[in-house]
Amino acid sequence: MLPACFSEHYTPNVTGGTADGSSGGTGGCPPGAETCPCLEGGKCDAGLVCASQLCVDLGGLDAGGGDSGDSGVVEGGGTAKPDDSGGVDTGSGTAGESGVVGEPGSCVDHCGEGVPDTGGTCYCDPVCGTMDDCCADYATVCAGGCLLNADCGEDQVCSVAAGDCVGVFEADYDVVVEQWIDQTPVCWDGLGDCYADVYYQVFYGGNLEFTSATVDDALQASWDQPWTTMFAPESVLSVTFWDADSVGGDEVIVTECFLDGMMSCGPLTAATLHEGVAAWQPAADADGFVVQVRFLPH
Repeated sequence: MLPACFSEHYTPNVTGGTADGSSGGTGGCPPGAETCPCLEGGKCDAGLVCASQLCVDLGGLDAGGGDSGDSGVVEGGGTAKPDDSGGVDTGSGTAGESGVVGEPGSCVDHCGEGVPDTGGTCYCDPVCGTMDDCCADYATVCAGGCLLNADCGEDQVCSVAAGDCVGVFEADYDVVVEQWIDQTPVCWDGLGDCYADVYYQVFYGGNLEFTSATVDDALQASWDQPWTTMFAPESVLSVTFWDADSVGGDEVIVTECFLDGMMSCGPLTAATLHEGVAAWQPAADADGFVVQVRFLPH
């Protein structure tokens, strides 16, 4: 059974449009202010962090628990992504300036992939232009018939394998959850443990298709294992996050999906696949979760 489309903790807000499918816009919201779009380079007003292209107050959260070591890899295969300020590194700024061919930060042998360096600062996929986080040598190393989804029509993506633009529903995608942030004060286990042992499941067309590794004791996390598929125009996609081993069994934390006009989970749109990323934010006056999913066309 497909989980409910949204929890009481948040109001979905998908990057690139509003819940009713309109084009959205800032609506007079000054860039850099809380819950407004980030300024150029991922900048926000003092005390705010650019997360999923919006300026939010994360309250100084950093990665919760877990023995991450120098690499930031947490047991279970996910990664915690703190930045120097105790907020979150969203990868939204210009990245890869120090990239050297053949070394971390380079796209050599990584064209079409997500993060090729241990710092998690730059990408080598056709979505990086949208997110402004391409590695420095992306244009040189990954040259072809197209470089970015932006080089293609609105109903196309840049296929790394084909080296050309293809229809959004003709490409295979690696679907990567690159950001999950818990901004709710709920203690998930009810025993003073406020850090979820978080994993996610992908439901597509009403079926469970993928279960991620678990990141232990985390307030924020990302995963590098992709779920790979070719999307159909009318199939519904949702992502459910769980707290493992809660009292009474695993507990649903939140489910994110694309809402249709009836405020039910609807199909993944061509516009989202062309954009290459989907992001959800809590309402300005509510606790909730920041979730960002990246769609990497092959």
